[in-house]
Amino acid sequence: METPSRKRGRPRIVVTEAVAEVRRLAVQQRNARRAGGDGEPSRKRGRPRIVVTEAVAETRRLAVQQRNARRAAGDVVAGYLPFHFGTCYTFSVASCVVIFPVMLQARVGAHPVLRWVVQPVCRLWLGSTKGEVGVIHTVSALDSPRRRNHIDRGKASFASGVATHDIGMPDQVCGYCTAQVWAAEFTGRHVGSGPKGYSICCGKGKVHLPLLSETPPELMALLTGNGSRERKFKQNNRMYNTIFALCSFGGTVDEAINNGSAPYVFRVNLQTYHSIGSLLPPDGRTPKFAQFYMYDGQEALDYRLGFPQRRNVLDAEIVGILQEMLFRVNALVQIFRQVRERYPLSQQIPVRLRLLERRSGDGRFVNLPGGNDYEFAGLAIDDNFVDTRDILVDYKQSGLKHINELHPCFMSLQYPLLFPAGEDGFRLGIKHRGYRYMQQNFQDSIAVCKEYGHPDIFITFTCNPKWVEIQRAVAAAGSQDASVRPDLVARVFKIKLDAMMADLTKQNVLGRVLAVVYTIEFQKRGLPHAHIVLWMAEGDKLMSTDDIDTIISAELPDKEIDAVGYEAVSQFMMHDPCGEANPKCPCMVNGNCTKYYPKPYTPCTTFDTDGYALYRRRNTGMVVERNKIHLDNRHVVPYNRGLLVKYQAHINVERQVLPVLPKEGREVIVGASISKSYLWQSCTVYQLFENMRLEEQTPPITLNGESMNFRDWILRLGDGTEPTYALDDDIEPTWIPIPKEACQLLPYP
Repeated sequence: METPSRKRGRPRIVVTEAVAEVRRLAVQQRNARRAGGDGEPSRKRGRPRIVVTEAVAETRRLAVQQRNARRAAGDVVAGYLPFHFGTCYTFSVASCVVIFPVMLQARVGAHPVLRWVVQPVCRLWLGSTKGEVGVIHTVSALDSPRRRNHIDRGKASFASGVATHDIGMPDQVCGYCTAQVWAAEFTGRHVGSGPKGYSICCGKGKVHLPLLSETPPELMALLTGNGSRERKFKQNNRMYNTIFALCSFGGTVDEAINNGSAPYVFRVNLQTYHSIGSLLPPDGRTPKFAQFYMYDGQEALDYRLGFPQRRNVLDAEIVGILQEMLFRVNALVQIFRQVRERYPLSQQIPVRLRLLERRSGDGRFVNLPGGNDYEFAGLAIDDNFVDTRDILVDYKQSGLKHINELHPCFMSLQYPLLFPAGEDGFRLGIKHRGYRYMQQNFQDSIAVCKEYGHPDIFITFTCNPKWVEIQRAVAAAGSQDASVRPDLVARVFKIKLDAMMADLTKQNVLGRVLAVVYTIEFQKRGLPHAHIVLWMAEGDKLMSTDDIDTIISAELPDKEIDAVGYEAVSQFMMHDPCGEANPKCPCMVNGNCTKYYPKPYTPCTTFDTDGYALYRRRNTGMVVERNKIHLDNRHVVPYNRGLLVKYQAHINVERQVLPVLPKEGREVIVGASISKSYLWQSCTVYQLFENMRLEEQTPPITLNGESMNFRDWILRLGDGTEPTYALDDDIEPTWIPIPKEACQLLPYP
């Protein structure tokens, strides 16, 4: 049965029989009033009079009955999702952060005491612009054979495709801020002859950001050149930044992760902080950080070259070039030079240097400090006149002072080579998304889980830094490595992720999708990846082994028959050699692979006793050589061929299931899921045979005018005899009020 058509963007309004009857009575009353008057009903000027007769009202009422009958039979309008909160929501795709929830329902006896106890697990998506959550597509539960054949043909065609996804070059220009963007980054629609704006850069002209300062030519040459001097700078760029930093970095650096098997990772544990010392070092000590700028010429150069523990890592010529550059263009450095020029080092400096936290300009328009933003402050007995976020530098004092991370020049003090002009960073008052935005997304994700239950398919999509789009953009920006342009990497990944979401939800390449929730995270080395969960419609769920084999594969394709598929699997989906062949592999813990590779050969896909799929891994003789070691089907990570070939990245596709417990309730299923978690191995189970705490006498409490003992109330909760109540628009009574006296007795505030 066909779904009634409606204009795009309009929400569905369900008209019940009661509403239709009220409308019919209103028509009768209005017609009666018109018949009892002068025959000419009042109306606005220019509008024709429309008289709704009894026949028309009856026709409308019958139409409502027929539409509701179709919907009751299984037709649901796409885009509509009923929740159990008394409200209907519609979600759409957006460049946003989605929170993947961990959900727990606590029950006492047969009644819920706490409806939902939730803990969010999420990562922020850099550059998100809108606030919708996920994608919701509600489709008809009943499919015609024609539609079913169309979906199956589309799935088969996508699975055998050879085309790859290419977004081209960032050759588009925003009409408002002139930023270079990709055509795929455009959202909405452009009408009229005005400038074509993009959301990712300036919000289509709504956000006015100051242009970045032009990089000094000395620094640009060191960053883009290929000579021996430039290579020395790139190899030790962090050390060059350290000797010119105006403040120091503090934290517990963990070097245990750097075992030589991967690129260097800078990992810090516990709290990080930044500190600044006095204008001059105490007597008998050598200057450090900002104190270098109180010296000039060769003396300052010698101090900087002698600062690192390894004195031969720095080039004197490079240090001299950078020193002269910062003296010329950096606003913060010039402040220290003013102090040095005004007060020679031979006499005591009777001032403190005060760097104000306040700014006179708007941070969305100006990011360079103004003439009145830095000033000298006279010597004071105490610091009451100084704002708590101001940076106050004494003349000569031992010890360090912490810098508040909300100070506008916080980043410029620590990274002068990233902010060579001394630009301001984040400041209070600039609009940004915060805690409420994340909580709204989280609550919406909880609603999706509550409506559809556990998901059916789990996908991990990892960014590939060797994508041709990233390589072209990095080369056009004058860089040689994608690791130095994480902004381009993140943007390309988001474009491809949006394209994949469109394939999943609109093209139905894996079948009809009811709902999807995803979260974006960044790996330790900066590469973004997305965790995606899909709720499939009936008829597209992976219920049998044949259903699984049509979507998920764990074998190497035949190189002679499917060369494109073989190349993609061998490049992206092979688990690296581990075990005895490579005991230093990151997956190895206590001599065992944490991912349980290599997997055993399996002639066909089966299910284990817990309902988990054991994918087909036949001994076909197909191998891939990696580090002079042959890897076969036992090392293949499960994948979907269509997604893998099109997006050319590591895309792990798994069947997502809960433990199979026939005819069991939610409590038993949740308990079985917890017991399957790796956290359960660290838990100890104790059995309490006597309720010793409740044997003690407890103070009385009052509930609904009834006085009772707190112990008796707790026992009634456990037995499921305490009455429940409905709140607001709840249909079922699932809430239990807690007496005020009971809250005072509990050990938590």
